[in-house]
Amino acid sequence: IVGATPNPSWIKPMYLDWFESLDDYVELSLFDDNEVFTRNKITGRTSINLKELSPEVTHDLWLPLKDTETGGEMHVLVTITATEGSASIIRSSQIKSYHAGDVGHLLVNVVEADGLQDKSLGRRQPFVALELVNQRFQTRPREGIWKLKWDKEFELCVADIHTELEVTVCAASETP
Repeated sequence: IVGATPNPSWIKPMYLDWFESLDDYVELSLFDDNEVFTRNKITGRTSINLKELSPEVTHDLWLPLKDTETGGEMHVLVTITATEGSASIIRSSQIKSYHAGDVGHLLVNVVEADGLQDKSLGRRQPFVALELVNQRFQTRPREGIWKLKWDKEFELCVADIHTELEVTVCAASETP
């Protein structure tokens, strides 16, 4: 919830599971904070067709708001990652720089993991998540804790050389 302002900002990541062909749209709605989720208090809404977005790319979208008295747009960054049919290497030509002030790109190759602790992951399926500011990519989950191979490259846009890349090994039922 953001207080009264003509330009609210939420810099909050959301992780959603997408079951392709079953729910290909994401609808985003803005509500008056005094009466959250009351249908007649929606101050604007927009939607994203996930089928129109390329996998493993962070898309910088300005979406027009509907059902609003004053118009306006919602700015979102969307990345569809860990897709079954995606190439094992994401080349820099597929990455779209979404800020004019980017200082460069960071290329990360997630090769493999071996000997993960059974205590922390149990029998769940491990995957690797990479996060740099508002960009998030992840590998597909793998079975086991020994000799897990991903061999997947990711290229992230770097806007500030002082930001830190967060690399996390998670179990399939967790979200970092």
